[in-house]
Amino acid sequence: MRYDTIVYDTLGGLHRYHHKIGHLKTSDGESSGALYGVLREVIGLIGNHQPTHFVLALEGGGAAARRQVHDGYKMGRSSASHDAISTQANNLLIFAKMMGIDAIRAEGHEADDIIATLGVRATDQARVLMVSDDHDLIGAVGEHSDLFQPRAKYTHTRDAFWMEHGLEPRIYWDVQCITGCDGDGIPGVRGVGDITAYKWLKQHGGDLEVAIEQVPKLKEKADQILRNRLLVTHEIENASWQIHPIRHDAQPALLKRMLEVWEFRSIAKTLARWGWIGEEDMTIRKHTVSEGQVEEVSTDQVKKAAAEVESIKEEGDDDKSDDESKREARRSGS
Repeated sequence: MRYDTIVYDTLGGLHRYHHKIGHLKTSDGESSGALYGVLREVIGLIGNHQPTHFVLALEGGGAAARRQVHDGYKMGRSSASHDAISTQANNLLIFAKMMGIDAIRAEGHEADDIIATLGVRATDQARVLMVSDDHDLIGAVGEHSDLFQPRAKYTHTRDAFWMEHGLEPRIYWDVQCITGCDGDGIPGVRGVGDITAYKWLKQHGGDLEVAIEQVPKLKEKADQILRNRLLVTHEIENASWQIHPIRHDAQPALLKRMLEVWEFRSIAKTLARWGWIGEEDMTIRKHTVSEGQVEEVSTDQVKKAAAEVESIKEEGDDDKSDDESKREARRSGS
């Protein structure tokens, strides 16, 4: 199916490929699996769905903001893999600029909130495909927006959700308010699972507040349930972003050079076949996923960075030659 906009869970994708092919490295020993995997997936999505717009959704400190509501929110998660992919994350954003792809970060919000906002606001003239393994985003599925989960290779649609539950997908967020989420550290009502939560909500017209008023077990935990509304994924009110069409000719010469530096030959072949790689030259912007920083980076700086990578390679070759010379000298002396 064709979608006008695809919005991608950036950090989720990087983590997924870090765990899947994190062993991949360049000939210089630079970790490249997460970056390679996400780029391949992005290109595959563009090739399959032909969107006019593509958005990388970035983290904006939303977890820390939610901890002000509940201090146990996502506290059990390790930062080890995040640290391991930080360099690749930064370079992904450079690649995105070279490919004419937008990246959005909302201060105090998680990437899921950005994805959900774009999903909820989809129209018949602007269909949206959300790409994330996070089940929270089922709540943003609608008549004109679907959720594709790469790990499960499954696409959630409004029609499928309605057939299963007889309710609109947005009720999923209210179910989470009742049942909680162990993975995110959101407390739920003890002894109440998804089936019961859906049943109670359906009995009360899909209205969480009415269900709380009418069901004693929910009324006992009313404060906790309503507080959870601030923790689960949700639309960002008053959010306004200018999303640009994909500009595949944004940075063709630099894009080609970066692909060479990272040794992504198969990706280069695909983009060459599409006509995305050329000789034009412009200024790009560098984004930092982990801290959300944005700084101007000139073409000369990018070329200098590429040259530094080449110099490291040459130094490595020199070191190998020196080692070989020393071994030869020892053999001659013995």
